[in-house]
Amino acid sequence: MVATTIIGLAIGCNDADPKQQSPDTGTDDTDHTGDVDDADVPQWPGQDIRESPLGVDWDMPEADDGFRVLVANIGNVDIHRCANVDYNMCWTEQEEIVAGEIALRDPDIILLQEVLVPEQCDGIADSVGEDHACHPDHRPDEPEQVRRLVGDGYTISCDSRFGYECVAARATEGFAIQGCDTGDLCRDHARTGDVVDGCDPGFSVSAVTVEVDGQPIDFVNVHPPSDMASNAAECRYEMFQDFFGEDAPLIENDAVFVGGDFNFDPYRASANDPDVALWHDHVFYSYDDTHDDTLSFAYHSGIVEHDPPYYTSPIINRTLDHAISNSLTGRCITLGAHPGEAPLDHLHGNMADRLDHMALDCVLQ
Repeated sequence: MVATTIIGLAIGCNDADPKQQSPDTGTDDTDHTGDVDDADVPQWPGQDIRESPLGVDWDMPEADDGFRVLVANIGNVDIHRCANVDYNMCWTEQEEIVAGEIALRDPDIILLQEVLVPEQCDGIADSVGEDHACHPDHRPDEPEQVRRLVGDGYTISCDSRFGYECVAARATEGFAIQGCDTGDLCRDHARTGDVVDGCDPGFSVSAVTVEVDGQPIDFVNVHPPSDMASNAAECRYEMFQDFFGEDAPLIENDAVFVGGDFNFDPYRASANDPDVALWHDHVFYSYDDTHDDTLSFAYHSGIVEHDPPYYTSPIINRTLDHAISNSLTGRCITLGAHPGEAPLDHLHGNMADRLDHMALDCVLQ
């Protein structure tokens, strides 16, 4: 399920040799939490050793005074610790570092993918090591990892299938998740797309409506299958229709933000693939293309930040994580690639221990 796909990403789902593309930077046992202003923060290597710029014209204004959105796949390829929980985050030290970094960055809205859920700990809690997030000593007071990660100051809504994908909104005036009481964790709450026939049910697309200063905005949390599945492009094509198009079933409001680990790279994939063709029918490089058309979206990440786009999945050198909207302005940076910005886990541990995606930190209005 999820495990097969994630470990496949690490060992090479593209044509290049992963050993050549993902040099190990060694072990970093220093707790860097809070060092985001340090010019020497740890970063994934090789971001500037890649293809030529795309050379496309784009237009996305910066947000003058907006709200902050963090988009993060927190899974990994830690075969020694996390294979028994589908490679969702399971290392206690990593969880604590990421929680500290989230608190430091203090986002207003958070979209998380590959969250560990309590049910995954059933039957293994007594057999895992003390450094595993399912160990009883790690979670005596709070069994929900998503709450441990974001803290008490958020309202949280998770998808209604397995709960691996969650959206959190600041539990203060100006932010409210419709249908979820302020400060609560609402499992099985997010509007979740149907399982596509023949596609791995461990992946999902879900949506919640967040009121931002009274304006309802649909936040779509995206995590479709990767190319380890032979029919991945077809699965993504079907799942993307949950939020693209006039009759998109997950969309309830005019304003829509879509973010997550899309498990595909629209900058480098073949335009003949059905998911890529659908994407380019709806996603444009210019905000002007979306201004009068709620069915069209523009980038806040990727090409808006750097040309060519930084790799958000540095193990396979692909830009798989994206942030788009049909009505917002503002830009995102890639944590771990943008100059002076560390990844959420600060590259703690060996390469195989680390998060295998880099988060997007966005300021929008």
